[in-house]
Amino acid sequence: MRIEQNVELDKRLGGKINNSQEIKLLSPIRLNVVCFSLNKESITTEMNNQFLTSLNQQGKVLMTPMVYNGVPSIHAVFSNWRTEEKDVDIIWEVLVSTVF
Repeated sequence: MRIEQNVELDKRLGGKINNSQEIKLLSPIRLNVVCFSLNKESITTEMNNQFLTSLNQQGKVLMTPMVYNGVPSIHAVFSNWRTEEKDVDIIWEVLVSTVF
C-alpha cells in the first residue's frame, strides 16, 4: 500500500514536469524515483549543481544529483510513508520558483 502511494505521488510530480517548458523528465517513472533536468540544450554539471543547491537551500526539499544517459540531472525519491499530495505541490512550487 505505501509503495503504491509513493509511486502515485511520483507519477503526479512526473506529470507536472511533463507539462513544463523549463524542466524535463528524463526517464519513465516505474517506482519511486523521478529523474529530471533543466530543459536546456546543453546542461552542464555546474548548472545542474547550482540549480540543485538553490532548491535544497530553501529547506523545503532535499534532492540529489545524478547523471542519466550522460545528462547531469536531479532525482527526487519518494520513500516516506507520511508523504502526501500536498508535498508534491510544495515540491512543484519550489521547482518552479527556483527555475525563474
